[in-house]
Amino acid sequence: MSITLRVIELGLSISENFPNRLGKSINCSDQDNLSSVLKNVSYQEKYEVINNNKDYNFKLLDGALIQLMYRFNSTGRILESHRLAYFPAPNFKTYEDDPEGYEQFFFGNSEYHDLIEKNIVNIPLRFDYSSDIGKFKEIHHPYSHLHLGEYEKCRIPSISPLTPSRFMNFILRNFYNTALVDYCGNYSFPNLYNFSKSTTSSEENLIHINFH
Repeated sequence: MSITLRVIELGLSISENFPNRLGKSINCSDQDNLSSVLKNVSYQEKYEVINNNKDYNFKLLDGALIQLMYRFNSTGRILESHRLAYFPAPNFKTYEDDPEGYEQFFFGNSEYHDLIEKNIVNIPLRFDYSSDIGKFKEIHHPYSHLHLGEYEKCRIPSISPLTPSRFMNFILRNFYNTALVDYCGNYSFPNLYNFSKSTTSSEENLIHINFH
């Protein structure tokens, strides 16, 4: 909840849902996660369904959607899985049709060029984690991994599960750097703890995400 409040305070969100604890899960809505069942549909259709059903934690200034979903064991102490997703808006028709109005939306100036440049190709990304040994397959399906661009077989090993703070720092610093530095005082979300490492030595010999 503190991250949601801070994103609102920083003026980076135009719509949000506060996290809900439903049994062992912490989700962004009361319904089942829609993005996990929307397979074999176009990205635009997936985005529109998630957006229309408000199945997200935040909707950012440029229309991008953020999901932060965690599932713990019955004691609430051990993480079983997470799904941390970034869904960019599938097009920038608003900018193409009305560039002056779009730039005005971004605080009345064009300094948000890293959000609205026409040459930018935004891709969705997702950090997944599952402690289920039945799903694990060394290198091919690491316990914790990064998906890029909706390629299901693209699984880049991640050293461990991510906290919400680490994920939000990653998204804002890499995709909203101008907004973060110029308007938010280079603010970063404090990371108060780390999850235990989940990669194997073979996975660490590959290109992987390491933040410990």
